[in-house]
Amino acid sequence: MWTKQTWCKEMLRLMLIESKTVEVGDCMEWQGGYVHGKPYVYEGTRRLMVRRLIAQASGKPVTDKKRVVPGCGNAQCVCNTHLKVVSIPESMAFAGRNVNVFARNRSIAVARRKNGKVSEALADQIRASNDNNIVEAAKHGIHHSYVSLIRCGKACRPETMRSNPFSQLLGMAA
Repeated sequence: MWTKQTWCKEMLRLMLIESKTVEVGDCMEWQGGYVHGKPYVYEGTRRLMVRRLIAQASGKPVTDKKRVVPGCGNAQCVCNTHLKVVSIPESMAFAGRNVNVFARNRSIAVARRKNGKVSEALADQIRASNDNNIVEAAKHGIHHSYVSLIRCGKACRPETMRSNPFSQLLGMAA
């Protein structure tokens, strides 16, 4: 519950927060510091989340598993009436991040399959070419970083290099 000491401390925090905001239309935009795009205020060496402090002071139930986001869509807004307490996946969707893990994993698998279609003959052709990696990748429909891996011998190594890891040191024909 509120004691005189905790009430004074909370009021000082809220006064500090209010001093760093500017009223723009219905929103109270934060003019203080940001960390990873979120408004923060420092109390000594502790970094405190401004929206969470405001939501807790207004009596909204904020737990560790919840995040506080501005419901108005303004990323700088810290207005009490605009703040919504949401779960972590909801906050990620609010931020526009891809929360569908299965779709992300599927896209990674498709990218890996593109690199998997390089045959031994195609790898030899890439190694022999004098074009830069981006041009060579566009020719064969693979990523330019994979062309670089082929050329430096980290991907699609010739059979002679796979059998003896010291073949380049020993001067064996590749």
